[in-house]
Amino acid sequence: SVQDVQDSLLDFCKRFDLTPERTYVWICCFCINQHKVRAASSVGRTIPFEEFQKEFGFRVRKVNHLVALMSPWDKPNYLKRVWCDFELYTAITEEVAVSIIMPPAQTTSYHHAICEESGIDMMWKHFGNVRIQEAEASVK
Repeated sequence: SVQDVQDSLLDFCKRFDLTPERTYVWICCFCINQHKVRAASSVGRTIPFEEFQKEFGFRVRKVNHLVALMSPWDKPNYLKRVWCDFELYTAITEEVAVSIIMPPAQTTSYHHAICEESGIDMMWKHFGNVRIQEAEASVK
C-alpha cells in the first residue's frame, strides 16, 4: 500500500539520519515506461530488450542507491516481479548500493521470527523458497 511505502521510507530516513523532506526517491514504475512495449507491439514494432537494459542501467547508475521494499518479509512481492528482479540484478552488477526496507509491522515480524529458536533456519527456508524463474511480468 502507499502507506507501507511511506512508512518504510520514513524508517529508512530515520535509520540513515536523512531528512525526509530533502530525500528524493526515484520509483521505477513512474520513471521507465514498461508499457511502451505493448503500445509498440500494437503498431507492429518491437522494442529490443537491449534498449530497456541500456536505458534502465543508466538510470540505476545515476540513482546510485537502490532501496528495495520487501513485503511480506517471508514472501516478498518484490521478488515475484521480473522487472524488480532485473532492477536488483542491475544494481548488483553495476555495483550500486542496495538497501532492503520493510514496513514497520514486517520488520517486527521478521525480528520476532529470527529470534525464535528455529528462527534463522526458518529465515533461510523462506529465502530458499524464492523462485525468480517464476517471476511474473504485467507486460510481456
